[in-house]
Amino acid sequence: MSKKRLLNEFSFGFELEGTYDHSATNYHYLKDKFDEMLHGEGNMHGDGSLRAEPGYSTFEYASPVIQFTPKNIQMVVKFFDALPSMYVKINRTCGLHTHISYKGINRQDISWLMASMASDQSYRDFLKMGRTNFYKGPYARANFFGEAHSSLEHNNLSHFCNIIVTNEKYRSMRIHPQGTLEWRGPRTFLNAIKHSKNVAFMKKLTQLIIKINNTLDLTETPLLSKEKFLNNAANYINNLTFRDDTVHTDKMRLLFQRIVEKPEVISRLRDDKFNEFMDWLRGSGASMSSILETIRQRDDFEINDVRTLKFFYTTCQIRSFIKYVNPTLFKENLDKVGDWGKLTPTFEFLIKNENVNDEILYTLTREALVNFGKSSIKTFTFNAMREMIKYNINALKAAVSKNLVSLLGEARARDLIQRAIQQDQYGFKNSELYNALMDSPNRDLVVNCFPQVNTLDNRVVDRTVNEVFNF
Repeated sequence: MSKKRLLNEFSFGFELEGTYDHSATNYHYLKDKFDEMLHGEGNMHGDGSLRAEPGYSTFEYASPVIQFTPKNIQMVVKFFDALPSMYVKINRTCGLHTHISYKGINRQDISWLMASMASDQSYRDFLKMGRTNFYKGPYARANFFGEAHSSLEHNNLSHFCNIIVTNEKYRSMRIHPQGTLEWRGPRTFLNAIKHSKNVAFMKKLTQLIIKINNTLDLTETPLLSKEKFLNNAANYINNLTFRDDTVHTDKMRLLFQRIVEKPEVISRLRDDKFNEFMDWLRGSGASMSSILETIRQRDDFEINDVRTLKFFYTTCQIRSFIKYVNPTLFKENLDKVGDWGKLTPTFEFLIKNENVNDEILYTLTREALVNFGKSSIKTFTFNAMREMIKYNINALKAAVSKNLVSLLGEARARDLIQRAIQQDQYGFKNSELYNALMDSPNRDLVVNCFPQVNTLDNRVVDRTVNEVFNF
């Protein structure tokens, strides 16, 4: 009976190392944009091994787990194509590590895959793409394959097993402890981003997945049989750190069902168990709809601890859960919500949907106005401030009282003022707002760039401005 899988039972993900122009974009915007383009929740963090040219900062982005389907292949190609438009630049210090897995993966099969590729030398097919090498020392070495093949030729099976069955990190292909095959080799093909190269890479990835699938039914190579290898490598395989999918998945599914029945379980998980569950959830394809249906049927449900807040923010759309969030919890953990890159999306949803959770909207808006430009709310974006001006005239007053050029640069400062003029012509004719603008550190910018403001009638209009919030 064949052990081969349907190709859509395979999944993949990648760790992208890169740099970005911090005058044109920022860490949290990129993370949100990457997640949006890849339809999932990834993870963005720093990497001290990367180097960037002046004006650029470094990042490493771990993508969500992606099901291997034609639609998703196109999605990833479009993602790579779009990197330059997001002010991302890849240099020679950056790498791309691709992880591949499938339903039912186990340590015996992944070890045999590595062994068979070393034995028949098919690994060579995945070390190059045209002129691009998919290996580079010391971060992605490939010489171990040749050493292992040589061991087989000299009938030294013990040495062969010792070389192949290991979690050693810096290899072009690696048995990863999390239960994947890690293809670390692609290190330079994104340096000059071209659509044709991105398509070629995804074709190469497809060939590798087909190779893995075919190996599931492979029992013999010219130098080695699967049975003989597994018998001789048994001790090495048992000592591997490798998350076997079957047992682990059963445990996680039981935990998921407990959470469906009683979401409070989330708050009682140990840190390690919570992190393990979140890792599984990202790749499981489990739907949040059953959990959301449970909380909708309860009158007493409230998100009142940080772990549960993180769970919902990283698994669900904001509109699905924000009304259940305790406002005091939100206020006390603004920095964490910011670290997750969710301050701006929360604000934009609440301000466009009335009476969902007004206390959180009040807290977030007040924090943005009082601390606009400060590190305490650095993840609240410039675009969100522009959006705020549409709805709350106090936002304009707070913004223009600060030196916008020093905070945002001249182009964005001009854009913010111009947006305010376009959105609220009445506001600029009101003497209080006019005087606030002309008495602010932005006066010269306004006079030089928007002379029409200086010629507006400086008169008091007998009209009450409807303010969203009172300060």
